Amino acid sequence: MSPNTDEFPVDDLQEALRGAGVGIWAWDLATGAVRWSDITMAIYELAPGEFGGTFDAFETKLHPEDRQRVSDAIQVAVATLQQDYVIEYRLLFHDERIKWLEGRGRVIAGADGKAIRMVGTLLEVTERKVNDEKLRKGEERLRLFTSCATDYVYDATISGELALPEIVAGSFERTTGMTPQEVADRGGWVALIHPDDREHSRAMLPQLMQGHSVVNEYRIIDGSGRTRWLRDRVVPILNSEGVLARLVGGVSDITEQRALEERLVEAQRMESLARLAAGVAHDFNNLLTVLMAESSFLRDPEATEQLRGQSLYEIDTTLERAANLTSSLLAFGRKNVNPLMVIELGDAVAKSRAMLTRAAGERAMVEISRGDAAINVVADPNDIHLVLLNLTLNARDSMPHGGRILVDCRAVQLQASDPDRPPELSPGSYARLSVQDEGAGIAKEVRDSIFEPYFTTKGYGGTGLGLPTCLGIVKRYGGVLRLGESQGKGSVFQIFLPASPLPVATPALVPGRTTIGGHEHILLVEDDASVRNVAMRILKDRGYKVTAAASAEEALAMGDALDRIDGVLTDVRMPGKSGLAMASELRYRRSDLPILVMSGHVEDPEQQMQLSEGKYPFIAKPFSSGGLLLRIREVLDANKS
Repeated sequence: MSPNTDEFPVDDLQEALRGAGVGIWAWDLATGAVRWSDITMAIYELAPGEFGGTFDAFETKLHPEDRQRVSDAIQVAVATLQQDYVIEYRLLFHDERIKWLEGRGRVIAGADGKAIRMVGTLLEVTERKVNDEKLRKGEERLRLFTSCATDYVYDATISGELALPEIVAGSFERTTGMTPQEVADRGGWVALIHPDDREHSRAMLPQLMQGHSVVNEYRIIDGSGRTRWLRDRVVPILNSEGVLARLVGGVSDITEQRALEERLVEAQRMESLARLAAGVAHDFNNLLTVLMAESSFLRDPEATEQLRGQSLYEIDTTLERAANLTSSLLAFGRKNVNPLMVIELGDAVAKSRAMLTRAAGERAMVEISRGDAAINVVADPNDIHLVLLNLTLNARDSMPHGGRILVDCRAVQLQASDPDRPPELSPGSYARLSVQDEGAGIAKEVRDSIFEPYFTTKGYGGTGLGLPTCLGIVKRYGGVLRLGESQGKGSVFQIFLPASPLPVATPALVPGRTTIGGHEHILLVEDDASVRNVAMRILKDRGYKVTAAASAEEALAMGDALDRIDGVLTDVRMPGKSGLAMASELRYRRSDLPILVMSGHVEDPEQQMQLSEGKYPFIAKPFSSGGLLLRIREVLDANKS
């Protein structure tokens, strides 16, 4: 059957327009007569005969606020012989209802080129306009949320080794100071991550490639050069071949939260020091008693060699105890000096035994157990000691009549189906550290609040900072702190820390070396005469040539003689120029000069940052002669390799 090429039947056309709800209108410009179809009349809600059939009659039906605008638009259309006239306007009914209409038309010209008629269609668009307004308000609410929020969600495609962010919604640009395209131009998201946190973030890639979601906290350097902390919840999307194709996630800016956690840690350190003060004073008095007694034995002219040897042994042991005690105290009262390191967690726990025993007091007994397998984690041992101290103090307070506190450390392998696996942790290898007491436990109604800052069940004297501090430290290392069994059976707090495949860093001599002495020329800079003299004796006794100075200024005044030294041992804190400032000048003079810095306490933030970044090798005071000789030998040999 051949296609019908005749004009579309008028009756069919009218039925089609009627079915679509489209009205028709025509305006004779010469006579002013306006004709409306029955659908147009229905849209205006007029009965046959109610419409006057003139332009004025049409205009009176319009919303008063739209009349002038519509009139002006029609005049322009007629004057310009417009072929695509489109306008939206409102009708206002007696009952205050409003109806939105869309008018379309074209102007028809006569043989002389002047407008003679205007024809067009009419369609009600009230529902669309209402929906458009709802959408506009929704978009405005989203815009306001975005302008105030510190969170955003993203969808990042994987291109080679780069994750290129495509933002779905949120405050990406306000948080990062850059657009997604600017991030892509810089080399992808990893280029924003703080250099110290990139390795930790890369370590999560194997879990993502296996389809496991992760929660990662790390720092970025934003577009203004500021450091910001983010919590990134990442869900991997694998393609049909099981290959990582996209990352979908949500990011929260936790910079202020991190700052609060740091303040909590500082406050808790001070509280811990106050609570330990009495026990520390008691311990120091005991240590001084031993030292004074053994010193008098050494001065006794009638003492035998055996008794003198025994006294020397007791003095050495007592001094080591004193050094450990001051080291623990300084760890709570200052910022970290050393960078994060791989430690064997069981050793760190064992070294806290004396401190925990003092904290537990006379009525509580601390027992430490560990599994057979060593387990390495990335952490600052001082933070581990602080967490154990807080949990031990809480355990002690829960047992007013005494009892046992069990500290247990062991390696665990968490499986996806393991009911004991905290939901925040992906399957893998972890260290589990627990502190268990025999107290009354924690009431069920307050268990959800114990990690909130300033919440306490101890009444007067409790600050509510201990557990939030512990939680902040554990989360910083990618771990989980949770409360296990409690209420009536005592309490057990469990800490899970990710195991590290890296070995514990231990100082080692270069291959073939059998001694920790040497013949190099060492510049020793120390303002304390006693420390300077004993360090000089230690070094000279093992063959080193030593030139000593009491200040950085005195050392730098040596001039050309500095070119003949082989290494430097300097204190950090000295009157006048600091040891680090002197080291910087010496390195400018000789970039390959081995420099070992020493200190017992560093308060200056800039000095702390330099030491934390590992700019110079470091040895903490107090140190033994063997410790100093081993460290300086390591520094000298490292420069030769």
